Amino acid sequence: MRLAIIIVLTLIIGLISYQHIRFFYEWRDVEAEHATLQNQLQTIKKENENIAEDLNYFQNPENLEKEVRAQLNYKKQGEKVIIVVPKQ
Repeated sequence: MRLAIIIVLTLIIGLISYQHIRFFYEWRDVEAEHATLQNQLQTIKKENENIAEDLNYFQNPENLEKEVRAQLNYKKQGEKVIIVVPKQ
């Protein structure tokens, strides 16, 4: 009788230990995924801030015109554009 109780308790302790170890590994994986997601979140927040800054900048028609002129060599009617190419 005593031997049966010891065997049953050993099995119960073994199962509890197995579940505890399994839980620990799952928790570790979740923590690693959480850290990865936190890094992605910070990156996306920074991108959103940059986009919001650009949006505010380009909402001003003068800034938008300045950027169009700089990037596309856009000119107004009657205006001349001079492009300076550096010597190599």
